[in-house]
Amino acid sequence: DYCKLEGEFKVGNFFMLKPKGVSPVKIVLTEINEGHYFTDCTKFWGAKMYDTHSMEQTPEGLKLINKMVVTGPLKWLWIKLVAQNVADSVPEEMDALVNLARTLDD
Repeated sequence: DYCKLEGEFKVGNFFMLKPKGVSPVKIVLTEINEGHYFTDCTKFWGAKMYDTHSMEQTPEGLKLINKMVVTGPLKWLWIKLVAQNVADSVPEEMDALVNLARTLDD
């Protein structure tokens, strides 16, 4: 439904993500290399999910990369309940991001 950054885009701040049909989730910014990548962390009971969003310039153009890592004793549960669904939606979200970027470039 929405994603809202609370405060500035800097380590330690967070954004609230409200997926359709579920409660909002707090996601903390854990690492930022502006213009290159950022990593965020979602805490679950017994696990943490880290999501790194990066950009890499290639001869073919800009490459967008999304890497997810789940840690903790209950990672298997959260991979099944959340991470796999997030990973499955990445291609669609990347296409939307590319289309948005193209409209801003015109």
